[in-house]
Amino acid sequence: MKYIAGLFRFCVVLSLVVFLEASVITYNACDSALNSTGCIGTAAGEVSNLMGTAGAYLADVLVQLFGMAGVVPGILTLAWLQKLPKFVRRIYIPALCLVTVSIAGILAKFSFKATSVFHYGGFVGQKFESFSLITLIVSASIGIFSSIGWQVPVFFARILVKLLSRLRLRVSAGRLKDNESNNVSEITVPTSYVMHGVNTAGEGTSPLKDHTLNKDHALNIVQDDDVREHIAVEHGQHREYANTKIINTFAPSGHYGYEEKFHGVPEQEDSVIEEQYEKDQDEFFDEEEEFDDCELDDSFEEDCEDDMEDSPLHDEPRYEASSTRCDDVDIAGEDEEDVALCQDEEEYDEDDWDIDDKEEDEECGIKEGSSSLNALEPDEDDALEEEYEEEEGYEEDDDASYNQEEVRNFTLPHVELLEDRREHAQDDVDDSAYKNESEELYEVLKDFGVYGKIIDVRYGPVVTLYEFEPSAGTKSSRIIGLSDDIARSMSALSTRISVVPGRNVMGIELPNRNRKMVVLRDLIESKEYLDRDLKLPIILGKGIDGEPVVGDLTKMPHLLIAGTTGSGKSVGINTMILSLLYRLTPDQCRMIMIDPKVLELSVYDNIPHLLTPVVTEAKKAVAVLKWVVAEMEERYRLMSAVGVRNITGYNEKIAEAACCGEVFRRTVQTGYDKDSGEPIFEQEKIKNITLPYIVVIVDEMADLMIVSGKEIESSIQRLSQMARAAGIHIIMATQRPSVDVITGVIKANFPTRISFSVTSRVDSRTILGEQGAEQLLGMGDMLYMVAGGKIRRIHGAFVSDNEVQDVVNHLRMQCKPRYVEGIARALDSSVGDEISTENFDGKDDALYEKAVSVVLRDRKTSVSYVQRQLRIGYNRAANIVERMEREGIITEVGHLGKREIVD
Repeated sequence: MKYIAGLFRFCVVLSLVVFLEASVITYNACDSALNSTGCIGTAAGEVSNLMGTAGAYLADVLVQLFGMAGVVPGILTLAWLQKLPKFVRRIYIPALCLVTVSIAGILAKFSFKATSVFHYGGFVGQKFESFSLITLIVSASIGIFSSIGWQVPVFFARILVKLLSRLRLRVSAGRLKDNESNNVSEITVPTSYVMHGVNTAGEGTSPLKDHTLNKDHALNIVQDDDVREHIAVEHGQHREYANTKIINTFAPSGHYGYEEKFHGVPEQEDSVIEEQYEKDQDEFFDEEEEFDDCELDDSFEEDCEDDMEDSPLHDEPRYEASSTRCDDVDIAGEDEEDVALCQDEEEYDEDDWDIDDKEEDEECGIKEGSSSLNALEPDEDDALEEEYEEEEGYEEDDDASYNQEEVRNFTLPHVELLEDRREHAQDDVDDSAYKNESEELYEVLKDFGVYGKIIDVRYGPVVTLYEFEPSAGTKSSRIIGLSDDIARSMSALSTRISVVPGRNVMGIELPNRNRKMVVLRDLIESKEYLDRDLKLPIILGKGIDGEPVVGDLTKMPHLLIAGTTGSGKSVGINTMILSLLYRLTPDQCRMIMIDPKVLELSVYDNIPHLLTPVVTEAKKAVAVLKWVVAEMEERYRLMSAVGVRNITGYNEKIAEAACCGEVFRRTVQTGYDKDSGEPIFEQEKIKNITLPYIVVIVDEMADLMIVSGKEIESSIQRLSQMARAAGIHIIMATQRPSVDVITGVIKANFPTRISFSVTSRVDSRTILGEQGAEQLLGMGDMLYMVAGGKIRRIHGAFVSDNEVQDVVNHLRMQCKPRYVEGIARALDSSVGDEISTENFDGKDDALYEKAVSVVLRDRKTSVSYVQRQLRIGYNRAANIVERMEREGIITEVGHLGKREIVD
């Protein structure tokens, strides 16, 4: 009777499951149901559901409520096929609802295409979509365990453990390896196996890690302890016997070597285990693969040695270890190959140091006669040593390079010099506020006729990014054009909307109610900044997701920055400078700072990283940039002589030469012969001094372009095109990103750009090529465009003037700055040229005569016309025109702003 009741219960539960699953899977929205009379073109009452009208009604309810998750109740009903605990039966219905609701929320969150027919997660899934994914997964797991009990998961877990154990057993069995000889094979015993006897009368085995045995007398290997125990318990044997009995199915009776210890074991039980083991043994050796070398467990070796001390087989072991020491080999009785091997090992100890010395020389030095670097031989090096000490080399090394003692004693700034404001900057995120704002944004978009769904929200320190997936057929330009309207409706200062590259979503950025401060100390201590692969690390700030953003200036390779007053541009430049000063010593990186505004970069004066004092005059800035161009060309000549392509390769070659005492030289022209007129060439030695990186920082480009636009633009263009390989990089900033300041030539050679807040969309398009920078919040809020056009929003770190002053004071205490005399001479010459230009007053000057002839011929007296015709600067052309006015060639400026030629 009990059997009939169980069979009836099984049939009822299985029928219910089949009905539920078939109804949901064959759901059709055009079937007649509770709230639907069918689609247009279908007959009234027509049902395509496999379970008929009842299945269509049930599927309509489940799918509209839970979507594709409607199949979950049917699957979990299978748990009633077994006898559930009383507690599980009581909470089955709540647990089933919890699982269904959680899975519906997961399906609604991901919106798979396959679930679109089933309305994704249904009405319930749409309501629970805002919950986090982890919360939904945890709740679904709790519901599954509560609805089906713990027996079913444990049952499947036991099956998984058994499968993994069987897989581990097969892998550890190894492979059978056959030697080239047909009668010898080496078997390496794994750690988890036990070696038994061999088919040898009166002889035994030695408990060694590797045993070389005859193939006809192969070892019999027993499985792990748990496997042996399993076999024995299944056939009624004792646990102790299963763990100690050693079976030999290959050797005949009487040659176990251990049978005296187990003489009391029944033969029937022995045969049962042997039969079971032979089945497993045949599975291991069917493919006749090779054994991997393994080692015996130490504990097994000790037990084996204790057991074999009393055995007669232990006295005369026939088989030795395959790997033997040379001290134990009888050379007279071994093969010639073994003798030669042992002799080679003895001779290796004598020549070991010589070989190491040769390898060290090859690693450090350069092969003789095989390099284009013209490495000097030791004799030549001794002969030219005095000459090398007397040579001046290129003068910036003599003036600006630091000696080894100064470099060793130099201490980088401590992070304690920066204030720690993280306790004020890191607060808990209020999820409820963001959920309400997300729903409000969704309703605002619907009010403007934009439909879709918000699939993700990213919380940042300053703004929050909402990823909105618009419905099909919605134009991106339409959503972008609603940025001001959305900001007004959301009561926000500004809203930036852009397309997320590579995804079918629009990024809507709304400012947070409470803005958090990004701390420089937090970024300096981050793992991104401490990455040793960054050669010139530049700290930019934190992204929208709150992760630190650190760039490498060597890969940019130049940086163009734009932003109005108060946007955080100067603080951002200070952050970049400090990020270099915290990582690099003066022998690794040198700087040139040009500050026409006088006040921004003057605080860094007299730090040891500078090549020249901070330049504040436009004329001197032109001279400094020309010196940088000359330095770039000089570095290119050095790299060409050494045979490398960039500064990294040059420094590596110089380091190798310094390590091995090598000196490289190059051929230079020193003049011409007085008699023959032929050029004179000499061999000039290259100093073993590595070249530091040079970072040129220009704080206000607009002021320089007004004074000397053409000269500045030509120098910047030359450096931006060629200076990367020479280790020279430019950081250039301007307040006014107009086309006359950021020309097309400059934009083409500055692929990496940063835009802080600007005043208009035109300025944003000038610096970035697209709008969006005019909607930034200021105070360090920036758009970062890397090479390739990808734009990322970043919030810059704040550093106060006191922090900058503390770091600068620490650097000044390390050592005095060593300026380059070449830059000083260039600055003096630029001042002399300016004075001579201002005092231009020579009647016999050929340029003046040419200008007079041009004016009389073309009847045009404007300064710009004279400047274009003579191809000179504006100041010089103005001086020429004023001189013509003084000499009566042209009249003064009239009321119309023009001059007339005096006849």
